[in-house]
Amino acid sequence: YAQDTSDVNLNPQILLEKIVADKSINIPIEHIAAKFHLTLVEWIKLVAISQSCKKLGFSGGVFQNSLLVDLIIICLGEEYELIFHEDLSPNDENIAFGQLVYASIRK
Repeated sequence: YAQDTSDVNLNPQILLEKIVADKSINIPIEHIAAKFHLTLVEWIKLVAISQSCKKLGFSGGVFQNSLLVDLIIICLGEEYELIFHEDLSPNDENIAFGQLVYASIRK
């Protein structure tokens, strides 16, 4: 479902419309899910390119999705330095932890 874009204006509405269209023509749900996950990985890459990033950090509960994490590693791991949680959970309870770190380095 990846979109051609030069300005990284990624549109989730288009993504959802493509999913609905595939579902309406009975594309197997496994294929739709694979296309969805691969599109997310492509969007990550497009944002990284637009920002000239070579080091990418991933946080939040969505990164408990092992398929998404595996695809990120497989598709982006050779080109980018990927950073995932090791000592803390990727869940949203660590938003407060991040806020504390930010506050401590702002002083």
